[in-house]
Amino acid sequence: MIWLHLSNIVQLVQLTGIPRTEYEIFTFFSEKKEISNIIKFCTYDPKQGFVELTQDQIFEIKNYYQSKVIENSNTNKLISTTPKGTFSIVKRLCSSISKRLHTLQIFLNRIKYPFKKNDIYISTGLNIKSKAFRELKIIKQQVSLNINIFCYDIIPLTHPSLVKEENQTLFYNYMQSSAQVADRFFCNSYYVKKQLVNFLRIQDLHVPSIEVVPLGCQLINKIQSKNFISQWKDLIEQPFMLYVSTIEIRKNHQILYQAYLELMKRNIPNLPKLIFIGRKGWMVDSFLSQLDNDIDIKNKILAIENVSDSELIYFYKNSIFTLFPSFVEGYGLPVAESLAFGKYCLAANTSSLPEVGKNFIDYVDPNDAKAWADKIEYLLTNPEYLVSKENFIKSNYNPILWADAAQNIFSKISY
Repeated sequence: MIWLHLSNIVQLVQLTGIPRTEYEIFTFFSEKKEISNIIKFCTYDPKQGFVELTQDQIFEIKNYYQSKVIENSNTNKLISTTPKGTFSIVKRLCSSISKRLHTLQIFLNRIKYPFKKNDIYISTGLNIKSKAFRELKIIKQQVSLNINIFCYDIIPLTHPSLVKEENQTLFYNYMQSSAQVADRFFCNSYYVKKQLVNFLRIQDLHVPSIEVVPLGCQLINKIQSKNFISQWKDLIEQPFMLYVSTIEIRKNHQILYQAYLELMKRNIPNLPKLIFIGRKGWMVDSFLSQLDNDIDIKNKILAIENVSDSELIYFYKNSIFTLFPSFVEGYGLPVAESLAFGKYCLAANTSSLPEVGKNFIDYVDPNDAKAWADKIEYLLTNPEYLVSKENFIKSNYNPILWADAAQNIFSKISY
């Protein structure tokens, strides 16, 4: 039996980054399940351990995300600095007691799980707080599971200053426990594979088989709502540049803000708007407040969250070009998505980004605001160059289908 472990999308989160990948692979495996009896789905509940997902649960996940992918979410809003709510004290207490009881069951070796001898397990999500892999170590000794784990990056270990301090320890423990049980790792780029091998060797851990599986990017093929009306339509009737990414310090939105201010000083004629699309992440409250309070860029730089796929397609198609100045990436999916739309992207010259963008795009030092301003000015004042790059992309770029990426994984784990 092949078990696909769902960790992120069972929480019904927004489809960005890793949840997007987990969802697309889940969709492929769901279709395979309809014609095969060897596929099942599971998740890890810290209060129970590993549990098989029921047909009703699977249907709920499908129904939820299909509505998000196809329809307008109707929840779009400018990103604010209002903190998210928290669980009630009673809920936290009950959850804590249940988790402790399960920990006791592990200690007494009385855990329950749905796996059988020689089953194949694959995890394509990420939850660094989960103790799933620690429990898998016990289960593997009992039923000889073949364990496959997707590694998207090890940025918390290689670039600790760009992540929360608490996540550094959590991620280190996560990688340690995953390395102790993995029979195979999947990586989304050769950059990540190299970083992962270095980590395993430094930690004197076993280096298992590691396969590189580039991610799919055919957002362009998603069905768009016939009744799609964006509340942002009036704001973006004029030309705009686009940056799609979670808004956090690692993604380096600040450099584009600095570059934009420099472009305004140069009196660039008809300077387009700059639109950030993505949920609010870590340590950006002051930056977002800066955007809100800077009257010079009011209605010129906009930050938007909760964008549906239909709306995202609209933004991609209507942008002049896209930007991606991130300090470090494991892959850089928005770069691939931009290319899939035939759109040129100006990206940072770091990590996996040249691997994804190849010679279809250009690259700039993520620390050099003047260089970003210079290149953006060149693109805006030399439209023939942009047209030539777009023509080259449309003629030569072959988008990777999500189904092909999932099939690549399936072919390596199936019997």
